[in-house]
Amino acid sequence: MLGSSPGCEARGPGVWPHRVLWRLGGLLCLLRLEGALCLAGPSSSPPAVNNNNNQGVNLYMSLEEVKKFLGLDAELYYVRDNVVNHFALSFPMPVPSDTNRLHFTWYSKTKVDYRLGFQVDNQAAMNLPKSNISNLGEVPRVSSVFRVDLFCSGNADGEAVLTVQLNLTIQASSVSVLNFKRRKYCFKRRQTDTSVRYDDKMAGQDK
Repeated sequence: MLGSSPGCEARGPGVWPHRVLWRLGGLLCLLRLEGALCLAGPSSSPPAVNNNNNQGVNLYMSLEEVKKFLGLDAELYYVRDNVVNHFALSFPMPVPSDTNRLHFTWYSKTKVDYRLGFQVDNQAAMNLPKSNISNLGEVPRVSSVFRVDLFCSGNADGEAVLTVQLNLTIQASSVSVLNFKRRKYCFKRRQTDTSVRYDDKMAGQDK
């Protein structure tokens, strides 16, 4: 089973509305997430070419991905040499409405099987995501990137929370479940109807 670091727990005055507490909790998690990113930044992490020397499971967002979503120059490790970063996993990262793809880098020097699944809490606004890897397989032995496509349906306005669930099996009796949450606001597709109805045409001819 993978190891773990302490989680992120949001607290606030009980008299505050739930929505305010939720946003405050997200802000606190983000601040703690930035602290975790400092530990994973380029100045303190080994060069990328040497990352494959780690013997455990490694899964992270590249510097380019972190820059795109958080505006920070750092890699964000969700799992580093078998140790889970719960600070990162606990934060439902916002995704810009015009961004339709997520990229994750992963590898393991030992045999690790995986199972990949998706959940969307608002399927009226967002389609069920797809990936460029199979739902079942083995974590690659060399550093590789897999993609998750998250497209809005265009049928409704609203925020959708996506959960990317990744089960990692190191041994037959040892399964670790990782849940990556993303929030994206979707918009209903607006189509301007420029066609003229047949009965309107006929009415015009009768004048």
